[in-house]
Amino acid sequence: MGYVRVRCLVTNPENRLSEELEMLADTGSWYVALSRSVADKLELRIIGKEKVILADGREVEVDLAPIYIELLDRGTYTLAAITETPEPLLGTSVMEVLGLVIDPKSGEIRKWRSKSSYMLSNL
Repeated sequence: MGYVRVRCLVTNPENRLSEELEMLADTGSWYVALSRSVADKLELRIIGKEKVILADGREVEVDLAPIYIELLDRGTYTLAAITETPEPLLGTSVMEVLGLVIDPKSGEIRKWRSKSSYMLSNL
């Protein structure tokens, strides 16, 4: 299938600073991962830390910051892991909440259900 990239708008919900980023959809990652330089540019506020396991097997502690992320006409609030990632990563938590999947045939992210029906089914 190769790599799947998607354009996302990442916004700091506190000051509304935004940046459009091309992100790698990473089914092995739970969080959105942003570099320290992007976090600084958006003036993201660190609210905590979390230990995560990287693709190479190392366990590291990352900062967490709230963001609002939009893609494919859908958006949600989530936490971003601030780390020295070589490129921004779109983790599975956002794809799940927004009802998005990676289509293995086309190699693209597509909608597979409405966001609202997911939210209602969990009430």
